[in-house]
Amino acid sequence: MRRIAAVLGVLLMLTGVKLYELQPADCGYAGETRVLSHSVRYDFLGDETCARNAVNNLKGKILWSESCENGKTVYYAYSKRIYDSVTIGGWRVNIVAEVVGNEVHIGVPLLEDG
Repeated sequence: MRRIAAVLGVLLMLTGVKLYELQPADCGYAGETRVLSHSVRYDFLGDETCARNAVNNLKGKILWSESCENGKTVYYAYSKRIYDSVTIGGWRVNIVAEVVGNEVHIGVPLLEDG
């Protein structure tokens, strides 16, 4: 158990994320946090407003969004508070928020499948 806590602490320090700030309190639903191989993922029930609020809680700025035919919306954002980032289309991105139906998935710095 100590080893898991240590790994989680190191990953959170590397990404610079304070996941407790991502709590979707305005949406009224609890979520699940998972540490994956290259990112931290947070999943909860909500809508596009909840996803945008979660990005704002991380002090992120939404750079652009994509709407897919299957009803999925993906927001790409950047926050100076998060150390790690990737470059997509010439933009530094370190927050990806995906809305599918009534589910919101946040990934820092990228959204990995878990």
